[in-house]
Amino acid sequence: MISQSHECQTNEVSGAWLDSIEHLIRWIGPRTVGRERVFQRMADVRKAQRETHRLQDALCLLSRELDALYPQGAVISLARRRVRDVALTLAHT
Repeated sequence: MISQSHECQTNEVSGAWLDSIEHLIRWIGPRTVGRERVFQRMADVRKAQRETHRLQDALCLLSRELDALYPQGAVISLARRRVRDVALTLAHT
């Protein structure tokens, strides 16, 4: 019973975090190379949101795509940091 409530709490928190990450991703310039792959990975993250293990995998893939974006900028750096923070938080729950 405790694990279920903990899992639900994690999903609620990660939902707010994912909203903030998605908001940042929308600020990435349209001419940025790799932008469409990032949007696809974000959609994958949303689909995996209810399953912690799949969510961690999807966040890792999103992080890689954010690393590959060109040119890098402040918004991308902040998005990468938030994605990594969420992945680390989920790994420790």
